[in-house]
Amino acid sequence: MHLTRRILLWCSVALILFQGGVLWSQTSAEELVAKINELRRQQADYREQMETASQANDLNAYNLALEEYNRIGEEAKVLENQLAEIEAEGNKIANAKVAYNNGTKALRVKDYEEAVSAYQEAISLDPTYGKAYYGLGIALKGLGKVAEAEEAYKKSIELDPSETGAFINLGILYREMQQYNNALQVFRDALNQDPNLDRAHYQIGYTYALQKDYSNSVPAFRKAVEANPEYDVAFNALGSALIELGRNKEALEALLSAVEVRSNFADAYYNLAQAYNNLGQHKDAIMAANTCLQYNKRFYAAFIELGEAYEGLGDLTNAIANYEQAASDRRWQEWVNWKIENLKK
Repeated sequence: MHLTRRILLWCSVALILFQGGVLWSQTSAEELVAKINELRRQQADYREQMETASQANDLNAYNLALEEYNRIGEEAKVLENQLAEIEAEGNKIANAKVAYNNGTKALRVKDYEEAVSAYQEAISLDPTYGKAYYGLGIALKGLGKVAEAEEAYKKSIELDPSETGAFINLGILYREMQQYNNALQVFRDALNQDPNLDRAHYQIGYTYALQKDYSNSVPAFRKAVEANPEYDVAFNALGSALIELGRNKEALEALLSAVEVRSNFADAYYNLAQAYNNLGQHKDAIMAANTCLQYNKRFYAAFIELGEAYEGLGDLTNAIANYEQAASDRRWQEWVNWKIENLKK
């Protein structure tokens, strides 16, 4: 083959073979099959020309046909090798997806060991599989392997920043380690990917609330419900933070939105009872606290709100009866006993 023709052939092949240091085809397998079939058809034509030239004892025509026959054969072989690479890569990716799905199934039933094994298999088949690293992080955290989970989440973010779940889980991981600044930064990084990511706004608000920084938690919770008007948990968190700031009327608005979205939201009804009591609307507080207990009979803090509501109405008998119910929860026993003693004096 002429040198110029060989250089042109390999340059054209190189354009479709190299990407990011890994052999990879920008051409579909179907297109390659069509090209290979066409090249083999051309080869057959040149083979006939060679036979005709041989019969005519035309050596020059025979050599020209042979040169083209060999050239096309080399080109077809390059494409056939590329097709084999594509098929092998496709098999790897398909098998990686199967392994990933197996990991996700194991994760659903909290079989963390099996999930780790499956996600690691997926990653071995496809090292760029960002979602597999995300799942691996969840499974590793389930096993208490916090440092390894952190690295897995970071790798997921590096490979696939669009997987915002990895940001959220990494931020929660930092928060559980009481690394609040790191947690807030990761949640903000998630918002850089999606400014309307309601979960990120909520997690920022919750992180501030854990530090009793309610002035900063309120705007974050507001952004969460603006991004998702059906976000009942964020409405409840917003109401709770507003109660802490003494902004009970605003809290009522948020909490009523929470129970509008989820009518059996016991925690939101409890917070409603708090806000109503703070505003002196004791009858409304009684209704809210009773609704809370309707959906969660063991929500003992609601009995405290009932006690305070009845106390506010001057009904000490019912107030004491409800405080006594609250004493069933050890967390409230000391305070409740003190309260009852003072009411009986």
